[in-house]
Amino acid sequence: MRLVVSSMILMLAACNEGGVSLPKLASSELEIAIIPRGQTCAQLGLGGQQFTLTSPVDGDYAIDGQNSFSFRYYDDTNTIFYFTNSSIRMTGVLVSIGDRTLMWEMPGGADGWPSLHGPIDPVTEDIYSPEEVTFCYDYELYVQPSPYANHAQQATWTITKSGRTDPLVLSEGQTEVLDYAVTVRAGQPVAAGQYIDGPVFVQNKSPHAITVNQVTTMVGEISAEVTCPQAPPFTLAPFTTLECAFRADVPDTSDRNVVGSASSSHGLKVTTREVVASFAAHNTGTITVDRCVDVTDDASPYNGQYLGTVCDTDGEATFTFSAEVGPFACGGFTVSNAAHYTGLDTGDTASATWTILGNVACNPGCTLSAHYWKNHSEWGPRRYNPVWDELGELGENTPFFQSGGTYIEAMARRSFGNPYWTLARTYIAAKLNKLNGAQFTPATTAAFDNATALLSAYTPAQMHWTMSLRRAAVRAAATLKDFNQGRIGPGRCTCKPDLDSDD
Repeated sequence: MRLVVSSMILMLAACNEGGVSLPKLASSELEIAIIPRGQTCAQLGLGGQQFTLTSPVDGDYAIDGQNSFSFRYYDDTNTIFYFTNSSIRMTGVLVSIGDRTLMWEMPGGADGWPSLHGPIDPVTEDIYSPEEVTFCYDYELYVQPSPYANHAQQATWTITKSGRTDPLVLSEGQTEVLDYAVTVRAGQPVAAGQYIDGPVFVQNKSPHAITVNQVTTMVGEISAEVTCPQAPPFTLAPFTTLECAFRADVPDTSDRNVVGSASSSHGLKVTTREVVASFAAHNTGTITVDRCVDVTDDASPYNGQYLGTVCDTDGEATFTFSAEVGPFACGGFTVSNAAHYTGLDTGDTASATWTILGNVACNPGCTLSAHYWKNHSEWGPRRYNPVWDELGELGENTPFFQSGGTYIEAMARRSFGNPYWTLARTYIAAKLNKLNGAQFTPATTAAFDNATALLSAYTPAQMHWTMSLRRAAVRAAATLKDFNQGRIGPGRCTCKPDLDSDD
C-alpha cells in the first residue's frame, strides 16, 4: 500500500492505552508506504547508504566521522518523532514495528523532517514506539557554483616607432648602429561584451578518497570553461572541498540559471543547487581587461626582444634602444623591423614598423699610396694619372690652402718634423683616392673633415704653436695613411703594372 500524505506537522488526537490514535496530517507532500520488514534502503531505491537506530531514544547520533543528526520524540509516549540538523540529506526513513515497516520517501532529500512514526496498528489504529528506525541516504559529491555577472571592457592602446630618417650609406662589410624609440600609449576602454564567472566548489561528502574525473558548469545552455588547481582526474580526500573556477561569455544580459555537475569514482551521487546569475544584481561588476601590455621589438638586443611592460595607469611610456645592422651585400638594402604590444589578458596585439633605406656601393674602389700619386703627376717619373685634373682647372697646380704652394708642391715637401706637411701629404693622397672611386669609411670621413678644418685654419708655421694642434694633425694623418695604404677602407689596389714593387 502506498499513500501520498500532505504533512509536516502531526496533530495528535486523544491517546489510547498502548498507543496514539491516527494523526491528522497537513501541508508539504511526501510518500509513505507499508512494506514488509527487512528490506534495505538500496533495495527500495532510497539510497545506497543507511544508518539504523534500534529502540531509538532522544539523542545526537554520529553517522560517520563527519556527519551527524539529532533524533527527538515529541513527548514521552516515544511514538511520533522528528530529526533535525542532519549534515547529510536523508532520502527516506524506514520505521519498523513487528513485521511491518512504514516507508517514508523524501524525494530530493531533507536535512530534517518534523513528524514521523511507525506503521499504524490495522486493528486498533494505534501508533506504537518504533522498534527500529533506518535512515536512507547517498554519499554525495556536491558541486556548487557561485556565479557573478560582469560587464567586460577592454583597454585600448596605440604604438608608434621612430628612428633614423636619412638613407644609410655603407661600405661592403660595414655595420652601423641605429637608434630607435618605441612609444606605447593607453586610450579609453571600449565595451567588450559580458560574462558570468565565479568559484565552483567541489565537496566530497563521503568517507572515501575519490577520483574526480570531470567538473562542469552550465550557464543556461552555455558550457562554461572550468579550471581547477589540478586538471582532472584528481583525488579528493574524504570530507574535503576543492575550489575551482568557471567562466562563460554570454551574448546578452538575460538572467541565466547556473548549475554544476561532475563525475567521480565510488558511484557518488552528484548533487547541486541551481543558482540564478543576474546582471541586475547589486554585485554585478565591470572588469577591464588588457590594462597592461608587454612591449617587444624585432630589433631589440635584449633577451626575448622584450622592452618592458606598460599599464594604463602609466599613461604613456617610451623605450629607446640601439641595434647594430649590417653588413650587407653591395647594392640597395632595406632595414625594416617592427615593435609590438601584447595584451596580458586577451593576447591581442598590434605593431608599428620603421623602415630605413640604404645602399652599399657595389664597386668601392681601391686606394693608392701618396708615393704613387706623386710619381704619377706631371713631375713624373711615371705616366701621368688624369685624376689630378679633377682637383680643378689647375690640376696638381691648384693652390693648397695656406701652404703658400700647390698641391703637388705640398705633396713633395719633406716634413722635417712639421706635422703640417705630414698631414698635407696624406690628405692629398686620400682626396685623390676618393676622386678615383675609393669609398671612405666613417672613420676616414671624420679624419678627412678634421684635416680639412686644420689645413683651412692654420699655416705650416702655426701648426707648431701648440701641442694640441700637433696631436690633432698627427691623429688625422695616421687615419688617412691607414686608408691610403689599404689597412682600412676598400683596400689597396693590386693591379698597377707601371708601379715599383715597393710602391
